[in-house]
Amino acid sequence: MADETRSWFASLPAADFPHLRALSGVVASGSSDERFDIGLEIILRGPASYAREPSGGADPDAGRASGAP
Repeated sequence: MADETRSWFASLPAADFPHLRALSGVVASGSSDERFDIGLEIILRGPASYAREPSGGADPDAGRASGAP
């Protein structure tokens, strides 16, 4: 299922969905509970806060409080 999810995100038009495409690895890994948690956090914080910059910029865990799942 993870490969299918990554493929689906990768198939989105890059010009229209750059952040969702960048998040394909994040939302397609881990257990179902972890995917739910990260999906909810992405919705609350916004996908741009998780998208990695081409130069390796943004860290998806940068805004997360220590000890938070």
